[in-house]
Amino acid sequence: MTDISLIERYRGALLGLACGDAIGCAVEFYPRGRFTPVTGMIGGGKFRLSPGEWTDDTSMAICLAASLVDCQGHDPYDQMNRYSNWFSTGKPGPKSRPVGVGKTVMKALFKFRQDGNPYAGDNNPRSAGNGALMRQAPVVLAYYPDLDEIQKFTRLTTLTTHAAEVCHLTGAQLSEAIFKALSGAKKLDIEAITPEWQGLSTTPSELIIGSGYAPESLKAAVWSFLSTESFSDAILTAANLGDDADTTAAICGQIAGAFYGHKSIPQKWLDVLFQKNEIMELADALYDFSQNKA
Repeated sequence: MTDISLIERYRGALLGLACGDAIGCAVEFYPRGRFTPVTGMIGGGKFRLSPGEWTDDTSMAICLAASLVDCQGHDPYDQMNRYSNWFSTGKPGPKSRPVGVGKTVMKALFKFRQDGNPYAGDNNPRSAGNGALMRQAPVVLAYYPDLDEIQKFTRLTTLTTHAAEVCHLTGAQLSEAIFKALSGAKKLDIEAITPEWQGLSTTPSELIIGSGYAPESLKAAVWSFLSTESFSDAILTAANLGDDADTTAAICGQIAGAFYGHKSIPQKWLDVLFQKNEIMELADALYDFSQNKA
């Protein structure tokens, strides 16, 4: 993978997130094995989206990426204000309403609107959903190659909506996985990030659960990446786990996109991806920010 440039990996991480979201949303909430396997970007699903349209995962990732670029770094108030505006208008998403907003995020936004504290995440262990993991990549892209800075701001950007400790643990693991993928590491290096991932590439699919619980969601996404040999196979494997399919595939897309680069994404997917050019421009802007930091 040494022939893949860093800018291609940046673009892959963000476009991969969006593609995973757009493909997985077709079977979100459907139990595994109870739907015709997804083979491409077909749209539909609970939200009746057109092919290439995406849900809250990509909307919030765009909000976070734009905030990091426009504020030239971490500004939690600006991030939450952008999330709040998205919750009111649906933009930058494809509809005039927020598509697929989770309960934990919604609770944090209501709290932020009431008291103005941008660190509004609930620390109840029962609120340990994957709503911060789904938007993780922009933080890694902004602060690469400083892993300490990446982990610091991963925690702070997570705290805005998710304060359960397991969300921070999984956030740190995902950030390191994206970091290693950007660095051109081998899959074995990514598998070695945590003992929980040891042997994951050969784990039977029956033991993988694509739920909304952060540890299960991350494990399912990483398994989909490790057990396949291409970007498209990784995304389709993640989506076909069903349940919280859009987020499983979006998390997988961040890692796989950074690992394989944006040129590995099927062109027929990119041709219909909603706001493809805007997403690529954000990736380029994050690249510029990371290269020009003092």
